[in-house]
Amino acid sequence: MAHRTEFKRMVLGLPLSVTDYEMVGVTAKLAELLQLRLVAMFVEDRSLIDIASLPCVRELRALGGGWQPIAIDQLTAELEHAAATAHRLFADIARKCSVETSFRVEKGSVADVIGSLATAEDIVVIIEPKNPVERVSQQFI
Repeated sequence: MAHRTEFKRMVLGLPLSVTDYEMVGVTAKLAELLQLRLVAMFVEDRSLIDIASLPCVRELRALGGGWQPIAIDQLTAELEHAAATAHRLFADIARKCSVETSFRVEKGSVADVIGSLATAEDIVVIIEPKNPVERVSQQFI
């Protein structure tokens, strides 16, 4: 007879856009119905910092800003702000749940983080972004 794995937790990759947090609430309710722990993780893709620090990399700024070097300090601060926002939004959702929840900030690619964190006893949840531009990003693929 085949061995059946009982799921113990849901591992949720938090979305980058605030507009996608409605699905975080749906996922939390599903975890509650299944009586699973919910582990939410915000993944900082460090390759973004590595690429941005190359001298030839530029960003196009709107309203006449033109092509400019990327300010690494500003990019790092924006990533920290995004992680803090994700934590706050998840905490608001978690307060309404009756299951154990936890929040983690992980550094690396989403695939590597999930590969190192998830086990056979986990349900991995990745929310499809509403914004079509975000759907083609390396982060989502």
